[in-house]
Amino acid sequence: MTTAAVRDMYANKVVSLVNAATSLQVTLFTADAVPPQLVAFDLDMNTGTMALYFSETVRASTFNASALTLQSTSSTDLGTQQVTFNYTTQTFSPNSFSILVNISRSDLNAIKYLLNLAKESNETFLSLTSWAITDMNANRVVAISASGALPVLVYTPDVAGPVLQSF
Repeated sequence: MTTAAVRDMYANKVVSLVNAATSLQVTLFTADAVPPQLVAFDLDMNTGTMALYFSETVRASTFNASALTLQSTSSTDLGTQQVTFNYTTQTFSPNSFSILVNISRSDLNAIKYLLNLAKESNETFLSLTSWAITDMNANRVVAISASGALPVLVYTPDVAGPVLQSF
């Protein structure tokens, strides 16, 4: 650290610590052992994206879509419709507290096929296993069980009409 790094309230420069003679060694280090938590999510059925919001920065490269399940109720009641995402649903987000997920065409079609799943905000809940993502210190996310699924925060319905791809 150079003297330009910090100044106190009287504009005094910090004492420089640039070599082994002046540097300070840590006396007690405690590694991060607190797992991240999914605190909210948004679903945009029109663009096929889902935003995941975590309690701390997560490592985007560890994202595992197959650990996430979108479900029509916050529980495992009889009649609950659900889709577990497959490996083709992915993210290109940087490490951050929020991750934007691009839902694959096959997963999006599976969701749209079910009559009572993600048609309205009150039919949109998310559960996940601890294998969904890790934080920057490899702590796995806290699982959210299917019987206590998280409700969507912001829901955008699918308003785009179908487009014929081929015949």
